[in-house]
Amino acid sequence: MSRLHCVFDSSAYIKHFNKEEEYSELVEEIFSHPQLIAVYLPNVCIPEIVRAIFRLCYERKISASLRDNLYNAFIKEIRSYRVFIHNVTHRNIVLTDEILKKALRRRTGATSLSPIDALVIASAVSINKAISNVRLVTNDVDLAKIAHRFGLKVWLLSKLKKSWIRSAIRK
Repeated sequence: MSRLHCVFDSSAYIKHFNKEEEYSELVEEIFSHPQLIAVYLPNVCIPEIVRAIFRLCYERKISASLRDNLYNAFIKEIRSYRVFIHNVTHRNIVLTDEILKKALRRRTGATSLSPIDALVIASAVSINKAISNVRLVTNDVDLAKIAHRFGLKVWLLSKLKKSWIRSAIRK
């Protein structure tokens, strides 16, 4: 049985801390198998996750005490290697140009993909080249479509089922 490697984008990862968000139970299913599933997070996602935790407090959805607990839990996951941080490299940055070009809409020349999203895809591509059995975890449909074009297997949370997670870790 090969270990599964899940690369998260920020919006999917924050569901691990905010249990009220839709699809948080799927993220928890992934996190509940630490011996079978390695969780990766590109370093460019760290400020977005911290901002999301603090925004929950600012919007009065959580208390300052809970905000501090969530922030400390996030840092603890990084320090204990429960989540592996992928440091963006120059190769990832170079690949973002190609990713953003593929994301452009032919008619308008616009894209809904942000540079951070492109770096997340580039990071997942890099991890996928080094390690087999990689999934990109997101709930961003546009990010998922572009990631597929780069040969990545994507778990789109809005389409994912717990049984698929269990099946993937049994292989």
